[in-house]
Amino acid sequence: SGAHYNPAVTLAVLARGGGLISLADGALYVVTQVVAALLAAPCCWGMIRKEAAGYAMAPPNTRDHSLYLCEFLITFALCSVVLLTATAKGQAGNSFFGLAIGFTVLSGAVSVGAISGGAFNPAVGTMSLLYGTEPAWDVWAYWVAPLCGGAAAGGFFRVVAPEAPPLEESTASPKENDESGTADAPSSEN
Repeated sequence: SGAHYNPAVTLAVLARGGGLISLADGALYVVTQVVAALLAAPCCWGMIRKEAAGYAMAPPNTRDHSLYLCEFLITFALCSVVLLTATAKGQAGNSFFGLAIGFTVLSGAVSVGAISGGAFNPAVGTMSLLYGTEPAWDVWAYWVAPLCGGAAAGGFFRVVAPEAPPLEESTASPKENDESGTADAPSSEN
C-alpha cells in the first residue's frame, strides 16, 4: 500500500505525478482509510478515559478560518515531508523518513492542536461528525483543508523536486565507452 493512512497523503502522491499509484488505487485507499477510521475511533475511545473524544475536535470558540488555516498548513507540511523523504528518487532507502514524518505530526499537534484539534487527516476529522456529542460544524474543514494541503504539496513537489531524467538519458551507456573506460569523442560522420 505504500503506507497510505491519510487521504491527504494519498492525494499528494497522486498530485506529485510519477505514476506511484493509480487513480483507482488512490480511490480504494481513501475508502479503506475512512472505514479504518470508523472502526478505530470507538476502539480508541474505549481504551482511553471517557472524557477524551478519541478523535480530533476543535474547541467551540475556534473560528472557521483559523481551523482551516491550521489544518491546511500542517497537512501541507506533512505531505511535503512524506513526498520529499519517502517518494523522491534521491531519498530511496533512507532510514530517517519515519522520524521526519512523525516529528512533523508531533510539531503540528503541539503547535496547532489546541486551535484545530490536530487531525491533519480527513478520515480522522470525519469522526467528530459520526461520534461527536455536539454538532460537528467543523467537519467540512477537516476534509477541505487537508485535501487542499495535500494537493498543494503535490504541486510543490513538482516544482522543488522534479524527477531526475532516466539513467540512460543522463549518463553514457557502456557501449559508448572504449576499452580504457573513457567515452569516445563525438564523431563528425553523418
